[in-house]
Amino acid sequence: AVGDEATRAEALSDVGLVLVAEGEPGTAVSVLQEAVGLWRGLAWADEDRYRPPLCTALNNLGTGYWAVGRHADALAVQEEVIALCGRFRAGDAPWADAEHAQALQNAGVSYTELGRVGEIEAAQRAALELYRRLAEGDPVQYEPRVAAVLGNFEALTESGRPEDALPANAEAVAIRRRLAAQRPEHLGELAWSLGQLGTTLEALGRYEEAHSVLVEALRIQRRLADQNARGTRADLAAALSALGALYSTTGRADEALRLEREALEIRRDLAREHPERYLHYLAHSLSNLGVTYARRGRFDEAVLLEEEAVGIRRGLARRNARSLKYLAQSLSNLGVRYADLGRFEEALPPTQEAVDMLRRLVRDQPEKYRTGLAEALANLGATLLDLDKATEALLPMREAVALRRQLAVENPDKHRPDLALTVSNLASALSAAGDNVAALSLAREAVEMRRRLAADLPERYRAELERSRAVLARIEAAIRNPTTVR
Repeated sequence: AVGDEATRAEALSDVGLVLVAEGEPGTAVSVLQEAVGLWRGLAWADEDRYRPPLCTALNNLGTGYWAVGRHADALAVQEEVIALCGRFRAGDAPWADAEHAQALQNAGVSYTELGRVGEIEAAQRAALELYRRLAEGDPVQYEPRVAAVLGNFEALTESGRPEDALPANAEAVAIRRRLAAQRPEHLGELAWSLGQLGTTLEALGRYEEAHSVLVEALRIQRRLADQNARGTRADLAAALSALGALYSTTGRADEALRLEREALEIRRDLAREHPERYLHYLAHSLSNLGVTYARRGRFDEAVLLEEEAVGIRRGLARRNARSLKYLAQSLSNLGVRYADLGRFEEALPPTQEAVDMLRRLVRDQPEKYRTGLAEALANLGATLLDLDKATEALLPMREAVALRRQLAVENPDKHRPDLALTVSNLASALSAAGDNVAALSLAREAVEMRRRLAADLPERYRAELERSRAVLARIEAAIRNPTTVR
């Protein structure tokens, strides 16, 4: 309230950042907008003098917009900073490099939120180049920024390129481990980088390595939560969710349930307080817990959770195209949950909707959505088979097998289990349609794949191997004893 315009503008920016950090982003945005307005007026009168603080204020406003879910508005101010800083040659002004790097880094995150996948990597690599140069002169200030940008390469995992994300995620962990050993305030950042690395390793099918780093991440987050429970709730929930999902995937459902329930409870609280920021994460926990309940045979509880997730994700998808992927995933899961309960007629509409949605997404970004489309097609085929429409089931099942064969060639550890499931289901569909000869080779292939999987992870794959053996036995029996009436 006192001082000249520059003094007030600087104070407003500082207060706005504190409000974001303290969980009041809605209030922060108006404060940050006022700061930008003051700096714009000053820069209009003396651009060379006031361009640096204007860029800082714009970057801060982008942070505020991002915190309230206004990702398009965040990107607009980030791109304005990039344009302002682009007038200088690299290295001409250290402030320009720093603000330019931050705007590029944040723009990469905004591109991720807005589903503009093709623009993410270029922005992050440009930010990384600037931060590496700045860190040579001031490692204390800029090495953490280098690690942060390296962690953002996790977006490549989401885009179907985990092998490209892995070196960056591993380097981020190495930097933050060294920083945390020197200064404990970096422990939270280390835990976050460990979580990103674990997600990437899981996407590559390297489950034991993923488990090791995700356990370490959760241990750190629990320790931080003991010191500041309110300030670290979101990060603790993320660590719980990541490790719970891994346990669920690898057949440790009881351990998964304990962690996922705890994550869900935290995220319900967060979503009540700040729905625009945390509803996406709440839907994620609902869906994950629903899958784990289904794996434990608790289908009534699972379907209620997935129905709630679909409802949330429909609302989010109307505002943000990035949510379409997650809506499609929940719709496909919901079809499976209805089928688990024998409600096959109800299973078909959400399953078909998921396939249609993912086909549209694959046309624009095939690498990102192929895996989801393969899963949705497999679920659609299984639903049609449940409805005694074996002939109709063959087309989506064959397409799912073709997609998963390609994915398994590219990343066998990750995709071979899903391929085995789809091949076994296609064998069942062919047999139901009366083509036991074609079904036989597929049934044998599924048994052989699952035999190898069960040899490595018997707890996870023994039951699936027995199901494939049962399918093979039925087909062999049908060939030995053909009937004239199908």
